[in-house]
Amino acid sequence: MSLNNHTRLKAIGFLVVLYALINVNCSSNSIPKEKGQKGSVSTSYQVTRCSKPPHINSVWDKKFWDGILPVRLDNYMGEKPEHFPQTNVKLRYDSNYLYVIFKVTLTTPLLPMRPV
Repeated sequence: MSLNNHTRLKAIGFLVVLYALINVNCSSNSIPKEKGQKGSVSTSYQVTRCSKPPHINSVWDKKFWDGILPVRLDNYMGEKPEHFPQTNVKLRYDSNYLYVIFKVTLTTPLLPMRPV
């Protein structure tokens, strides 16, 4: 059974996105050490397959994400910006889609806007 071109492109796109997301520079405290593990922490992330798609919304703690460990993203381009919120991500996938949820936490309070 051969795949048609559209299905092939979807599969290749999925793998490219998955590879990019998994190979991020993860914070050393974002992936727990295995019991008894010494030395450096692995920067790999196992993406869990799901049997049903989620209801798409922005709820970080919903049942669909139970048991999925978050990864802290510490990447930036160029010099580190002054405003650098803590960003965590969780990933799951099924036969058709990659599901990604982000949780962004401000590390410094935003200044109130002043009238001009």
